[in-house]
Formats: sequence, C-alpha cells, structure tokens
Amino acid sequence: SRKLDKRLDFKLHVFGEGPLQEPLKAAIARHHLENRFVLHGYWDKGSAGMLEQIQMLVHTDGVEPFGGALLEAQLSGRPVVAYRVGGNPEIVEHGATGCLVPLGDIDGFAECVRTIAETNFADFAAAARERAIKCFSLARMADKYVELFERVCAKN
Repeated sequence: SRKLDKRLDFKLHVFGEGPLQEPLKAAIARHHLENRFVLHGYWDKGSAGMLEQIQMLVHTDGVEPFGGALLEAQLSGRPVVAYRVGGNPEIVEHGATGCLVPLGDIDGFAECVRTIAETNFADFAAAARERAIKCFSLARMADKYVELFERVCAKN
C-alpha cells in the first residue's frame, strides 16, 4: 500500500478471515492506512458481490493450483495481478489481461498495479473478459472434456 500511496487514489479490499487478520489490522493502524483498506472479513454474499467491490484483483496467494478467483475476476472484466505460480500463467496473459510477477516480488506487484491503473485500464479489463470467455467459458470447457474423452476412448 505504501508503495502506491503517493501516486494512485485507491482502496484495498481484503476478504476473508484467518490468522493474519489481527496482524494486518495492527499494521494498518501502525502505518495510518485506515483510509486505504476495507476489511470485509468473512464473505458469504457470493463472488459476484465481491467482484462488484473491486476494479482489479491483486491476488497475493503464493500457492494457487488453478486460480478460480483469478478466472472469476477476469470473467467479470477485472484485470489481475498475481504471482507466476501454479495455474496462474494459464489464466492471466501477462501484459494483456493483467500482470504476473515472481513469487515474493512485492515491488513487482506495486509496479504492475501502477502499470494497469496508469495505462489503458479499459483495454486490460476488456482483454481479461474476452480471454476468460474464449478460453474458459462453460461451452469451451465442455468441448475440451469431450475432446479428452474421445482421445481416451480412441486409445482403448
């Protein structure tokens, strides 16, 4: 947050609860960042309601086997900034639908958020939605499963 504070007008929305919630609250207070954070806590209103609260998904999970949250964000036209781990590179097209940074690169996260916000945000948002629909829509995934089943059955 401090790396972005001087250049962008933003709020960070944090969803969920867990062992880092209290240390996060303490760090926010210690650095006087209360005006930059919205701590939603446990969220049971569905992902659509969550996505209505944000313009960009900044996903800091370093262990992401597939990236369902990233995909949902892109389907809603939200660019994504995430670590280049797990299935994230399959979902996020770096430089087009969002940005991927090496694991642990906090400065890279800040730079990617700045890049998306300060360049043509609308292009990132449109590309995110377009790619998500093209590559991961229900129809596309059903076609992929049919292809897989046909290949498996052809071998037997």
